Amino acid sequence: MAPPTFTGTMLTACPACERTLAAAGTPTVPVWGVLVERARRGEYQLKARSPRFVPYVGCLSDREVTLAVMSEAAELAGTEQLLAHPSLHASCCGALGGAYRGPSRGVTELVHFAAERHAPIVTPCLLCRDNVRLAARHERADVEVHFWPEFFRAAPAAVVGASGDAEERA
Repeated sequence: MAPPTFTGTMLTACPACERTLAAAGTPTVPVWGVLVERARRGEYQLKARSPRFVPYVGCLSDREVTLAVMSEAAELAGTEQLLAHPSLHASCCGALGGAYRGPSRGVTELVHFAAERHAPIVTPCLLCRDNVRLAARHERADVEVHFWPEFFRAAPAAVVGASGDAEERA
């Protein structure tokens, strides 16, 4: 029996999975982009855990697209995205070839940049989150590191019902 085939676009929450699926010919869309688009249309409201954050997209994400989506999420959530220079936000997390080799110079600089600003680091990659956390511990830096959905929350937007009261959209 042949395995089932999928012909639609797949939502992804992992940059490595997105690249693998795209290489296999399966169209993908990062879930973050979908949530931001739906928030822009008023279907969802984005909330952030902190008034500011430092983005980190790692080496597997499309830097420009991911930083743009994170910037729009920040605007919609009313939080500030703190940027140094673009390459700092997309250097390798230390997992060259999938095996952690210690903090990279770029991640070490990013950890210090975030710690000096008392801002958490937010990334769309679980592997990067874990490796940047290790780098922060290695540097003894007081900085939180979050996976995108740990920092940004999407909730149905409130709408005004016939009675004039706010209701949640299903």
